[in-house]
Order: sequence, then C-alpha cells, then structure tokens
Amino acid sequence: MIYTNSLKNIYRQKNIKNSLNIILSIVTSLTLISLAIRPTLSTITSLKKQLSDENQVLRLLQQKIQALQSAEKNYYQAQPYFSYIESAIPEKAETALFNIQLNYLAQKHNISIESINFGSFNLIDKMPPDKKQIAEKQNIPINVNFNGSWDNIKNFMSDLENLSRLIKIKQSSLASSQKDTTQLINVSLQGEIYYFPNKGNL
Repeated sequence: MIYTNSLKNIYRQKNIKNSLNIILSIVTSLTLISLAIRPTLSTITSLKKQLSDENQVLRLLQQKIQALQSAEKNYYQAQPYFSYIESAIPEKAETALFNIQLNYLAQKHNISIESINFGSFNLIDKMPPDKKQIAEKQNIPINVNFNGSWDNIKNFMSDLENLSRLIKIKQSSLASSQKDTTQLINVSLQGEIYYFPNKGNL
C-alpha cells in the first residue's frame, strides 16, 4: 500500500510524468516502426530475388540471341557449299547415276570393270507419305570388281576418291594376273555410298 502510494506521488510530479509519457511515446513509436519496417524489408528481399532471377533470364536470352545470330551467319557462309553436299549425299539413291560415273572413270583410265553390284537398301522415298520415316542417312552397300595396269588403277582410285558422290571404301583386295604380255592388277572393292531421303521431315 505504501509502495503504491509512493508511485502515485512520484507520477504526480510533473517532470517525472512528462518523462514517462515521452518514454512511452518513444517505445510505442519504435514498436510501430519495427512492425512497419519488417514487411518492408521482406518485400525488398523478395524484389531483389525477383530482379536477380529476371537478370539471369535476360542473360540467357542474350546468349540465345547471340547463338542464333552466329548460326545464321554460318548458314549464309555455308550456302555456296550446299550444292556439293547435295551431290555427295543426294536425296535419292541414284544408283544408276553412280554406275554411269564409275564407267566413265573406267573408260577415262583404261580400266576394265568386271562387275558392279549394289546391296539391298530401303526405298524410303518410294513409301506412302504417311509411312515415311524420319529423315536419316541411308547407306547402300556396293561391290566393284575391275582390273588394269598399276598406274591406271592408281589414277582411277584417285578420281574415285575425288568423285562428287561420297563413297566409303571398307575393304579392298588385290591380285595380279597375266594377259598376253601385260600384267594386270585385279581389284575387288567393298564399300558404301549414301543418300539422305525425306529431308523435308527435318
């Protein structure tokens, strides 16, 4: 009771009363400011993260644009070579044309071709449109037997390697024979030529 009365007497003193009111006002203000700042800081943190994510997306988009620009530049630079690519790996098998090319080289270099045999391959370009496969390189096995002098065979093989149509030699065998007074080299080649059907499906 005495303690309570003492507090009341102290509170009645004007200076102390004013001081307590100021302290209470400051405490209340600080509490309100703290409550107000807390969500603001949370919002700022969230905005910073969002800004960081957007900057990362922007960097990725810039890299993508640069890659596309580089690809476009390479495409235009490569355009003059497209006709060579078409000749090397045509859209159709074109075995008859390749046969003609081989016989032309044989006549040019005085080579006697004994046989040209093409292995089996898929005529995808002959299939109905709804059954065509996705475009992919197809190979055609080929076996060529021919003979001639050593120098003529070297020249023939050199031109064969430089032929516009791509050919891969997988195996070869040589044997010598005598025709009258001329020594001949008999050659057997096994290889592959290629074509690229359904390019429109790319």
